[in-house]
Amino acid sequence: MKLVSIVILNWNGKDYLRQCITSGLEQTYHPIELFVIDNASSDGSVEWLQQNFPSLSVIRNEKNLGFAAAINQGIRLSRGDYVMPLNFDVIMTRTFVEELVKVAERDTRTGSVSGKLLRVASPEENRSYIDSAGHIIYRNRLVVNRGESEIDFGQYDQEEEVFGACGAAPLYCREMLEDIKIGGEYYDENFFAFWEDIDLDWRARLRNWKSYTLPERLLIISGEGRRLGALA
Repeated sequence: MKLVSIVILNWNGKDYLRQCITSGLEQTYHPIELFVIDNASSDGSVEWLQQNFPSLSVIRNEKNLGFAAAINQGIRLSRGDYVMPLNFDVIMTRTFVEELVKVAERDTRTGSVSGKLLRVASPEENRSYIDSAGHIIYRNRLVVNRGESEIDFGQYDQEEEVFGACGAAPLYCREMLEDIKIGGEYYDENFFAFWEDIDLDWRARLRNWKSYTLPERLLIISGEGRRLGALA
């Protein structure tokens, strides 16, 4: 079995880390290496991690490098054949990694695989909203998250090829990452945060790499990982 590296990027996400990390440690797939890159948190995240997950590797940056640069740092430190950047407020289902790897292994030109990312709704709503079911591209070259803000009623519950993967929890093939990097950068660090995943999609497509999305679900606890995760 090929090693999967899960790289959790944290910035002041102490309140969400336990569920995110636990979902990574309880995956049915093995082997997995999991570590945290902390972007100069000021909420005691690093100390909390040291107390609650003492065996977990935590890389502490002295300043906020931004999302793209910090994930690049994590990719370089990782050893896996597959790399999964993970927002700190995402909870994965137990079989998430296993199902994504199965698809990635079927075709040597598969560069990325993603699942259905759902926003946690209030209990009284009794419904889930889609954050992303993969990236799609329109004829005018606008790239968007498929299904964003739609109520989830199973409309994307099938495997499909898409333009690319949302950066909140993609599974990237390392061979693809090494193929498309420019100047040693996987994500273009000119994108401090946001759009770096779409830029990566473009380069992957230009190099003839494919991307697939699956109905395997993740939950976003708060949306903080996307909105604030790499921002100062």
